[in-house]
Amino acid sequence: MGLSHAWLCCVVATGAFSQISEPPASRPAAQTQPTLSSHVDPRVELMSIIFRLAGNPEYNMDNSASPYADEVEAHFGRFRGHAVVQKARQLRKDRWVGYDAVMGMAIFVEDAATLKECVPLEQCVLGMGGRWTVDDAREFLDAAKLFVKDSDFAAFAAAHESLYADAAARMNDVLKKLHIQEWFNSFFGARPEVTFELILGLLNGGGCYGPALRYPDGREVYYSIIGCSKFDRQGRPVFSDAIAATIAHEFCHSYTNPMVEKRLDQLRPSGEQLFASCKAQMHQQAYSTWKTMMTESLVRACVIRYVRATKGRIAAWLETQGQTALGFVWVGGLADCLVEYEDLRDHYPTLDTFMPKVVEFFDDYARKHGSAAAEKPAGPDRVIVTPDHPIAGEEVKITYFAWFGPLAGSKQMTLHHGFDRWQQVTDVSMRKPAEETWEVTLKLPPGVKQINFVFTNGEKWDNNSESDWRTTISPAPSE
Repeated sequence: MGLSHAWLCCVVATGAFSQISEPPASRPAAQTQPTLSSHVDPRVELMSIIFRLAGNPEYNMDNSASPYADEVEAHFGRFRGHAVVQKARQLRKDRWVGYDAVMGMAIFVEDAATLKECVPLEQCVLGMGGRWTVDDAREFLDAAKLFVKDSDFAAFAAAHESLYADAAARMNDVLKKLHIQEWFNSFFGARPEVTFELILGLLNGGGCYGPALRYPDGREVYYSIIGCSKFDRQGRPVFSDAIAATIAHEFCHSYTNPMVEKRLDQLRPSGEQLFASCKAQMHQQAYSTWKTMMTESLVRACVIRYVRATKGRIAAWLETQGQTALGFVWVGGLADCLVEYEDLRDHYPTLDTFMPKVVEFFDDYARKHGSAAAEKPAGPDRVIVTPDHPIAGEEVKITYFAWFGPLAGSKQMTLHHGFDRWQQVTDVSMRKPAEETWEVTLKLPPGVKQINFVFTNGEKWDNNSESDWRTTISPAPSE
């Protein structure tokens, strides 16, 4: 799942690590979409390193730990006092430059050697949510150029070319089975002027992003920047078919965000009402406005349709359940609404033509559910206890969703629990059946009336903002 998204309208050319000393040639006109493949991009690695050194938590996730990350620390750790790192810290503090704003700047520059602007910054910084100002961006890039030279970034990149190539080959093996471009061409309509680029962020952990760039002549580049969060014993990234939904999610942003932007006035009433009902959960995922929530909602509904088309009904149901747990409780209904779009393509040739129906869906949902919803604390919504009313002496399953909470990206999880106000305290290891999902089944002792619990990965804790979790236990029938 992507953390956030940037929509940029400007020109970009990409480089390769093997050509880091020279700006790349102009991109040829796109006639047809080539087969989707992945690569490691020097611009992404450079920006991730700078903001990792600056201490941004989204670029220091626990699940980004790897031998490569250790080598980054060994090579670049002594540059934490560098001017560009200090500037990055200040930008995060003063203007909340992080998440997608970092990756937006990565694809805005032509290459990691010159950091040359693709087009004048004045035309592009507003596309990154206004977090970058022109003066700040230019000052940052000037300092970054010195960082590239002072740290010998090119030498570090060259020394890791085999790792980069191996990571890309591993992802490309998975991509062959995902049918991502075929679905996009079918669902949104073919766009021969568009080039898809899938970039691996070796330091980004669970952070994934979906920026886009538009050339003055109408050509576009849609990006899916996928963080690497699993590694084998040799420290090489590991990917599986489960990454499909995340890749599709980030590419979807480039299609759907402009559609939402065009209809902000129409979506505002329902968006503000729904956002008030789940603001804590949205903030926890770095979605700070109703507009971002609405763009994420449409993306997630489209992804459910992708999963339904490529993996079947049960997989789509599981995807819907996961999104509901994250607070997007309406996304299943929105995905069902999109079935009409798929069935009536003669009437709705593009999703943009169907957007009035999307607006109508949100209006109806807010009218039926929004006014009755009260904002729920983010903590309890990360936990599901099954059954709803556990019985003493029987089993209870506790499921914990770590998405963007204090334990996001953890490689292990422990349930720290007790009974009847923290008596009989015990630690139990939890298993991980899905991404950022942990669960454990316990046999409840007879006679207990309450279970109390929190979660830890061995270093950090999630104690529900110091309120802990507790669930009432019903007496056994014999009692």
